[in-house]
Amino acid sequence: MYMKRIFIFILVCFLGGVSYLKFINKLESCETVIEIPGMGSSSADKNRNIFSRSYIKPEQGYGFSSDATISRAIQDYKLDKLFKIEAKELKTQISNRIETSLDGDTDLIKIKTYALTKDQAQKINYAIVQSYMKRKAEKHVKRRLESVRAFKDKLRIQEDKVEDHKTRLYALSKKFGITYTSSTDLIRNREESLKKSAERGDLILLAEEKPRMIKVAEDYERELAILKAIHAAMRGEMFTEKSSKNNSVKTHEKGWTLEIEAMMETRRIWK
Repeated sequence: MYMKRIFIFILVCFLGGVSYLKFINKLESCETVIEIPGMGSSSADKNRNIFSRSYIKPEQGYGFSSDATISRAIQDYKLDKLFKIEAKELKTQISNRIETSLDGDTDLIKIKTYALTKDQAQKINYAIVQSYMKRKAEKHVKRRLESVRAFKDKLRIQEDKVEDHKTRLYALSKKFGITYTSSTDLIRNREESLKKSAERGDLILLAEEKPRMIKVAEDYERELAILKAIHAAMRGEMFTEKSSKNNSVKTHEKGWTLEIEAMMETRRIWK
């Protein structure tokens, strides 16, 4: 009895798969090929576009067949009104009629959409690709703004620390009449400073305070080094930002016609 149930289940799945393939074969299709730098496993520099690789996931059709992208495409181009289908039902249809694949070790991704007519397949394909690219650009801008904001917060906090240590250091420097150059020089010249202070009659005070001045100098230099490191990291982030713009998504083969593209642009809610 148990084996019979398994056999029936397998048979149903097989017949369902065959029916689906027959249905798909009756549909019209549209295929577009785009390039996303950093996607291919043989790319020279896999780290050059971390954002792209983290955004695109194979289990979500590399981002093109995700619920978010399909919903955005329907919204951006008012596809439910265009095809006169309720948005939820249309979303299910598109989700079941889209295929994506990475072309070997290249950075090329194929996006193939199916519909009852060639016209519909092209419109859906165009909307999916364009809305995906729009979402990707928005996430890119959001990440950039968050990164810049984080760096500015770190810089502000670190600049306050540096200024505090600098004020304390130069107050001690003025008090002892010692020109600050570096904590290393302070340590090296300590004996000489003690000798000069002894001649002025403040040997006891200097003996107690000089180690504190050296500590303040070391703290100041440490915080200053951190500040410089933050500045360097921020410049590196800006360079990466500029580089990523040169590695943006490129369309290699458009599956839609110029007429479809012009018509869909007029429907788009963002310009």
